[in-house]
Amino acid sequence: MKILCVIDHLGPGGAQRQLVELGCGLRARDFTVEFFVYYPDDHFQSRLIESGIPIHYSPKSSTYSAASVVNLRRLIKADDFNVVISFLDTPNVYAELAIVGLKNY
Repeated sequence: MKILCVIDHLGPGGAQRQLVELGCGLRARDFTVEFFVYYPDDHFQSRLIESGIPIHYSPKSSTYSAASVVNLRRLIKADDFNVVISFLDTPNVYAELAIVGLKNY
């Protein structure tokens, strides 16, 4: 099963820590896990790299970014993820917009 985790950044926040721990736990159980982030904070980056989890970056320059939604949608379609997990308000909105019209979501 392929799982995409969507979060704003990998900084030292509680939601970020929870999603990183979830992703690493799933990876340890042989799930394919990848991350999508749009701010370049890398506090938890090394933890993901050590667990063999790829990180996809889509830097954004404004509060809400259509480009990030488009890049997220392309990634979901290209890599055929089974599950998309997002934490926090803006990542949740981006994930919802990215899957509109895609089958199986």
